Amino acid sequence: MSSHSLFDGWPSGCRPVAAPKRLAHAFARSWKPAPPQTPTLLATPRLLLLIVLCLVGLPARAQTKSDYYQNPTDTTLYSRALAQPRQLTVILPTTFNPARKTKYPLILVFDRQNQDIFRQLYESINYLTRFDAMPEAVIVGLTSSPSQRNRETSLPADMAGARGEELLRFVFDELLPWCAATYHTGACRTLIGHSRFGYFSTVMMCRQATQLSGVIALSPFYQQGRANWVDSVTTRFAPTQPLARRLCYRFVTGDSLSDTPGYARMHAALRRAKLHPNFDWGGAAFYQAKHHVVPGLGVLPALLDIFQPWSATADAFSSYPPVGTQLAYAAFQAKMQQVYGEEMSLGLARLNGLGNEYNAEKQYDKALFFWRQLLDEYPFFSATYVDIAELLLVQGQRKEAKRYLERGLQSLRANRFLPAPAQAQLAQTMQQKLATLR
Repeated sequence: MSSHSLFDGWPSGCRPVAAPKRLAHAFARSWKPAPPQTPTLLATPRLLLLIVLCLVGLPARAQTKSDYYQNPTDTTLYSRALAQPRQLTVILPTTFNPARKTKYPLILVFDRQNQDIFRQLYESINYLTRFDAMPEAVIVGLTSSPSQRNRETSLPADMAGARGEELLRFVFDELLPWCAATYHTGACRTLIGHSRFGYFSTVMMCRQATQLSGVIALSPFYQQGRANWVDSVTTRFAPTQPLARRLCYRFVTGDSLSDTPGYARMHAALRRAKLHPNFDWGGAAFYQAKHHVVPGLGVLPALLDIFQPWSATADAFSSYPPVGTQLAYAAFQAKMQQVYGEEMSLGLARLNGLGNEYNAEKQYDKALFFWRQLLDEYPFFSATYVDIAELLLVQGQRKEAKRYLERGLQSLRANRFLPAPAQAQLAQTMQQKLATLR
């Protein structure tokens, strides 16, 4: 079996501890340890690239304006389990549609009150979405009160007055169902936690593994009171334990002096243990990174790994000449069901590109198939109604073409994405075509 890594060529002190090794069951990984070394600053172009990415927009606390995500919205959700309202920040895709055919992945970020780290995590998601390395997702940041943070990330056996059980109930019995009902999120759920929440996101993973697709533990520790969560992870993810679909666990540490301990113990234990084939784990160490630098360094490769099955399978539709067919699309969705627990969108750009390419190749049935899939996901992408109508006219289906133009005009009335001049021009085009069909 061959090994490779996103981090080949990096100074070993700054790279994850090894190359992922693909196993036959798909996407499982184990990473070899690398001894800490002092790297030469900017020793490789890839190190320079990472530093540039992590410094994007640091002078401002507000997020970068994005073509792919809306501005953040702050809201509150009253928790029965915690008996208090909790502050949330929600960031939706620009094309958000609560009635679309497939559901949105959910990314839950703890410690929203840390503005700089939250902003950098958002920028990483936005960057990967921009280049189709992950699907558009609903991002929810959960604020924690500094005075309650220790109690809410501790269990009763380890600390008097601990409220970790209440937080677990809030997240899984209240917050996640609320996100599903309000923002059309589904079974693909990823937790991102740093420091104490790196620890507690690991606790949540052990307790609610079947509810999650990914967990990113940044600067976690694994020992609190009498609990040793290294043992708990290896026990929970033994081959005999239930885990019907892939769960991707990534844990990341910084330097051994200022960052949290436990990384080496977890890494060694997972390498020794016989684990469930659906438990996909990997560790990364950035030995020159202090505690608060770790999130910006660790989240990009971790998100890449979590959504690699989506991006790799979806990329098969992007070659030219087009290779996608209805059967291939069904196979894509079957793969998403297997890995993430439900169907997922192929994305606006891919669906529209497939329609255009098949139309150019005069494979009209396939073009119609993918354009109709697009409208199921993005009904306000109004230009597609014109594309379908023109294709139907080529086939002599005047009545059906007229119906699509009428639907297109109706979609423009609620279109939030096109600027007013573009809407007016598209409406004029539709009306002119309709006039020829009366």
